[in-house]
Amino acid sequence: MLAETVPHPVVANRLLPGGLDDSLIRFNDPALLAAGKIVMISLDAVVERLGNKWALRCDQVYEHAERTLERIVGPQGYHLKVSGADYLICQPETGRFVGQANALRALREILGHFLGAAGLADTGVHEVVKVYGRSIEAHQLDAVTIDAEAVHEAKAAVAQSAPAGADECQARFVSADGRALRVSCALEPVFELKNFNRIGMRLARRVLANGSDAPLLPDQLSALARADILRVDLATIGRGLERLRAGTEAGRHPTLIVPVSFTTLSSQQGCHDVVKVFQEAATLVRNGVICEICDIAGAPSAALSAAVSVIRPFALYVVGRLGAGHPTATGALKGLGLHGLSLDLPAHGGEPELTGGLRAHVEAARRIARSVMVYGLPSAREAGMVALLGATHAGVRARS
Repeated sequence: MLAETVPHPVVANRLLPGGLDDSLIRFNDPALLAAGKIVMISLDAVVERLGNKWALRCDQVYEHAERTLERIVGPQGYHLKVSGADYLICQPETGRFVGQANALRALREILGHFLGAAGLADTGVHEVVKVYGRSIEAHQLDAVTIDAEAVHEAKAAVAQSAPAGADECQARFVSADGRALRVSCALEPVFELKNFNRIGMRLARRVLANGSDAPLLPDQLSALARADILRVDLATIGRGLERLRAGTEAGRHPTLIVPVSFTTLSSQQGCHDVVKVFQEAATLVRNGVICEICDIAGAPSAALSAAVSVIRPFALYVVGRLGAGHPTATGALKGLGLHGLSLDLPAHGGEPELTGGLRAHVEAARRIARSVMVYGLPSAREAGMVALLGATHAGVRARS
């Protein structure tokens, strides 16, 4: 009979301790359960490996697990420790498989940290199907299926959220103040300067008013309405991904440096939209996406730190883009979680600029971050010069 040929799911039943009734209410939503958005991860592998030492080290494990879940689940989701080795996770605003992939990723990080064997996580993620009283019933998920379906789901979400012809619409739009603007984007190579290895490409964007070849200056960009800044960010990423999807570029590059405005990341809707396109971008390069947060000058430290924390789970690294202000302005960026800082070669940059003003900027940036990227170099020769100033990475200007 057909019923005999269908494999039964591996079922995990958990009897929970008392005192969790109120906390479990939001995990007992029939719609979320039916949508596969309530997930349970198990730390049984850590408990088993530590054996008699578990009682001595369990608090350390819980602390690390909480930090990992806070970072990866993010502010749009929630989680709860329901036993000595199990956590419930829910991400209502995230697709089913992307949410499950986040849970799997968190478990891999936790097990990798304590056991050095992230692969043990592949049998430790379960989809919760029932929460009743003090009991939970959950079905074990297949890690290979989660990984594959999450990629398809992220792509479909991006396609569904943008109407037909969205790339062209976003590349040309009328701003809130009535100006007709267009966004152009070029892929520029970025090199690590110690061995001059190419680490990937950056999306170099320009925003121009129709009828003009002069791009808007940074202060003009930051003065746009919040909705216009979001459109510029999404148009930049859309144009860049269009080139990567074209065929010859896709999968060739180790990573992609994507500029996103702080204004966008400080908005819940803006961050949600950016995360969706980041998830697609990550499928088009080998190692992941580097997020470059722009217009950070004068941003409140707490708000900037929060923006870094929100985007970090979806990026390989997070760097901050410096403006053309005085180098001492970098001091406020210390301790905010940025992996690096980036800046442009001064306009008409020749040797005087390379050995003068740029040196001060690079030195100031190195006091804040280990990695300092300098963009807009005309050739490899100038890249060698900025390496002598202390820069760690350089972007070579795209040839017109």
